[in-house]
Amino acid sequence: MSQTLLSQVHWILKRTLQRLLTPRQYQLFELWRLKKRVQIDDKECFKQLSAEVVDEIKKTQEFSQKHLTGSIPTKRDAYRTYVGGDIGHTWMEMFTFELLLTHTSMERIIELGTWRGHFSTYLATWSYLNKMEFITVEKYAEVISPRALKLLNRMHATVIIEDIFSPWLIQKIGSIIQKPGITLLICDNGNKPRELALYAPYLKTGDLVMVDDWGTEALPEVVKPITEELNLIPYFEAVMELAPTGQRCFIRQ
Repeated sequence: MSQTLLSQVHWILKRTLQRLLTPRQYQLFELWRLKKRVQIDDKECFKQLSAEVVDEIKKTQEFSQKHLTGSIPTKRDAYRTYVGGDIGHTWMEMFTFELLLTHTSMERIIELGTWRGHFSTYLATWSYLNKMEFITVEKYAEVISPRALKLLNRMHATVIIEDIFSPWLIQKIGSIIQKPGITLLICDNGNKPRELALYAPYLKTGDLVMVDDWGTEALPEVVKPITEELNLIPYFEAVMELAPTGQRCFIRQ
């Protein structure tokens, strides 16, 4: 059976279950399926990565250190472009996003902090090709690249120009998160711990939240009380530590 046909069958089965089950039943089913697929334990997810993925990360690091030293940095500040557009993520972080999205079934992505919009076009493309909803929020419309905005509109993305901390916006995004299906929330605006504290309470069981600038703006000792209170456990942590990246992902239990 071809991969395309398998994807179509999976999509039909998912839609059928959504019609037959109540929203709560479907959420519980998705969480059960997710646990079966990624083998979640109490401490961290994805401890048992495939040898191929680990080897690929190490080879990329070795190549960078050997061939791209000097004028091109090779660690956290390296490779901040996507199809030529400047982004706030490294290639290794892009690789991590690709792994996360590939191995986790979800219904929507919500990005807090559009900035130039080039990374948003990556998320919008993924969402469009996989029949998902994509929403991105930015306070300052003038910072978004006009071409990126045009592409986002063509990908049927929802671009909201509003203060991240507006009570109206928090309630609006919260109501979207509460819709059936797994949500990935990305906290990548100017105050990640505050974004996590305000938006993560809306996450359903099985929903994910990604916190950017881990260890710099999002300090573990500041984030830990929030994650403990909301029953958020590390997800995909082994990948992000190995890569390495300036991100951490959590799943709500």
